[in-house]
Amino acid sequence: MTLEQLEAFIAIAREGSVRAAAKVLNKTQPTVSAGIKKLEGELNVQLFNRDSYRVALTEEGEALYTRALMISDQVEQFKIISKGMQIGIEPKISMAIDSLCPLGFLLKIIEKFNKEFEQTKLEIDFEVLNS
Repeated sequence: MTLEQLEAFIAIAREGSVRAAAKVLNKTQPTVSAGIKKLEGELNVQLFNRDSYRVALTEEGEALYTRALMISDQVEQFKIISKGMQIGIEPKISMAIDSLCPLGFLLKIIEKFNKEFEQTKLEIDFEVLNS
């Protein structure tokens, strides 16, 4: 199974036809059809009912479509994280905070940080820093 096959699967389900999906994907119709046939063969599952003019997801196709969307979303998140790393956004930041730090102030800062850098994992240790 390839990401290209999953993209084709999603596009056909969204567009309702192999032809429309091929146009959206900038691929030829035979290429998209062959990719879906290969995917169905690898999975040993028929994804689409092809009895009418417009293809429709089978029951199995419906279940796998939901998963395909989740995988596609994860791939996009992976790309976003990678691009962030290229421009210097850290994947993880660890920090120690004195237990006397005002909690309300800290929560506002953490909330702002999480909105701006949602892909960065923030690890916080609360310690007594003043002796």
